[in-house]
Amino acid sequence: VRPGGRVTLQHAPLQRFGQGLRPTDEVVLEATGNTTAIVAALKPHVAKVVIANPVQVRLIAEARVKTDKIDAAILAQLYASGFLPQVWMPDDRTQALRRQVARRSQIVRHRTRLKNEIHAVLAAHLIPQCPATDLFGRKGRVWLSEQPLPMDERLAVEQRLGELDRLGEDLDAIDRLLCESVLHDDQLKRLLTITGVNCIVAIGLLAAIGDISRFATPAKLVSYFGLNPRVRQSGLQPAQHGHICKVGRTREQEAPRPGIAVDHPLDRGKQTRRHLHLVDDREVAARLHEGFGVGLGSGSDGRVVESSVLATPLVGQPARQRALADLASAVEQHDAR
Repeated sequence: VRPGGRVTLQHAPLQRFGQGLRPTDEVVLEATGNTTAIVAALKPHVAKVVIANPVQVRLIAEARVKTDKIDAAILAQLYASGFLPQVWMPDDRTQALRRQVARRSQIVRHRTRLKNEIHAVLAAHLIPQCPATDLFGRKGRVWLSEQPLPMDERLAVEQRLGELDRLGEDLDAIDRLLCESVLHDDQLKRLLTITGVNCIVAIGLLAAIGDISRFATPAKLVSYFGLNPRVRQSGLQPAQHGHICKVGRTREQEAPRPGIAVDHPLDRGKQTRRHLHLVDDREVAARLHEGFGVGLGSGSDGRVVESSVLATPLVGQPARQRALADLASAVEQHDAR
């Protein structure tokens, strides 16, 4: 192993570094926030760009002496020996979906934070619960404007309501963009046939999973999401199973899963909650794995457009058939336009 010098992580220096490499070279780098841009800059100049999983490279994570030079040498040695844990590089479409899903999650969290702050103001001044179903709907806001609050708290509440409306517009725009990006996706229409999976949940699964063929079995898909239980076994003692390991894509661990009680953020007017039957995560993963690879059968093309029906949980076979029929009708109207 010989040192190759330090490279500045900017487009021009990376291009010069890539031009100095040979077409047969293979580059190894750790996954980080700008990995995609680095791979795009170096990939045309080399034979292969490999992304290492920093969580699983224990020689780097647990090293007593940790420098960039030593880390680079360890990565090269592990890759040459065939012991480097690699990360799958998603295609451009999957990356775009992941970015949009991440932005949507940030907006939803911000909206929840603003709502909690308004609730905290009301609780601090001993104001009773709003009689309306939705405090932030039309009736709820009329009730809120009539509550006795100090002037500074009144201004704070109005500012948060204004920010809530602005974020609601951004959320609608992202939802429309997400639905348009998967307008005629065959995998999405299969996922929508799973009970409890609406359009946004299905898009999140598409973004997280990417190429389903990289998971040989449903059990590997469960492990990817960190939903598999911890197992401890030594010697002749029986294996002990603990809680789920949570080592995986944490954003999908927090998301509602098929077969579990689901809150629907798109239904902001009612904030309804549908209680579904609890299903084992392994069964859900098997159904997801099947949904990516098996069609719906004859008599239902299941194409999808941006529509209010996309936010409706598909509960029961009749509901699924009605929803798919509405979606097909909406697609025909979209194609006519």
